[in-house]
Amino acid sequence: MTPTRVGSTLLLAVALFGIGSPIDSSAQPGQIVIRNEGRVIPYQATNYPAGPTDATSAVNVGNILNAHYYPGVKFYVSGNYAYAKNELDYVLARPQYIENNPRRNELLSTAYYIRGMIYFHHASGTGRYVLARNDFDEAIKLNAANHLAQLELAKMMALAGQKDEAVAKLNRLLDEKPTAKVAEDAKKELDRITSGKVE
Repeated sequence: MTPTRVGSTLLLAVALFGIGSPIDSSAQPGQIVIRNEGRVIPYQATNYPAGPTDATSAVNVGNILNAHYYPGVKFYVSGNYAYAKNELDYVLARPQYIENNPRRNELLSTAYYIRGMIYFHHASGTGRYVLARNDFDEAIKLNAANHLAQLELAKMMALAGQKDEAVAKLNRLLDEKPTAKVAEDAKKELDRITSGKVE
């Protein structure tokens, strides 16, 4: 490995694990900028069956899923990443609002995964990789079957120079028999890592 590649890998590893990182020219020091990349859509609460919706319900307090979670998912799908992050921030800061919801862990895991994707792929600024990695870790803690979060975490490990750990994680993911699409993406990532194409 050339000194230049060692240096750039070290800088990326430092950024991922929070020991300080180079400042992104599009953000002020300490500021993370989320890019909106799709056509802007207006906020609209949803009306999905999400459990009891009255403000005193211990299953879905204040209808938080239809007021924030599902609108956040819709913003994410439409490429309105800053708006998506705002809605998911609200949900993730108040997990007690769905404490008794039988799908609590799955919902929170998905929210952490989506926010991690926003930090990883649609943000600039110092510390975004640390935040993305934390969110992928939390997503997996809440739902070990969140294969998408496992895949993204392996990609981050490879970028940080932890190629052996990334390969091991991808092999474990494939052993869990994920969906065909996730398996295909995991195999492509394995090929990329083992062929030395990770920059």
